[in-house]
Amino acid sequence: MEFSEAARAQTVSKGDLIGRYNALLKNNTATVINAEVKNFRDHPTLVAVTPLQHYAQDLVNWEKTGGNAVMARVRDAKAAKDAAAQRITTAGQNTDMRKYGKFIYAYKNGILKIVSKYGKVNDPVIVPMTVLYQGPLL
Repeated sequence: MEFSEAARAQTVSKGDLIGRYNALLKNNTATVINAEVKNFRDHPTLVAVTPLQHYAQDLVNWEKTGGNAVMARVRDAKAAKDAAAQRITTAGQNTDMRKYGKFIYAYKNGILKIVSKYGKVNDPVIVPMTVLYQGPLL
């Protein structure tokens, strides 16, 4: 849940950068674009002239003005999601969450608890009301 919200917040915070990146991909490879972005990271006083350079400069400015914090939130949320999936896999279960039916989310005193209301059919481990995740909300 937090991962999708964090990813959505990152997309919104980038504004038109995503659309500009996609437009640049029509005439450039990702390698060329990333090299230009790295160039502006390494030399912040460069003057942008081309649309590619303007994009690179704007992306670097976005990163400096809070973009890195947004990206860190997405990374942390993804790590928590992956850790929860790994706990299910370690218990010998499939990570396909559609198999667990309805989820119940409870948030109290900074602790998020996710419970499978119906469990997984014919499964002795994921029974109704099994706690799938209990921990901090990132």
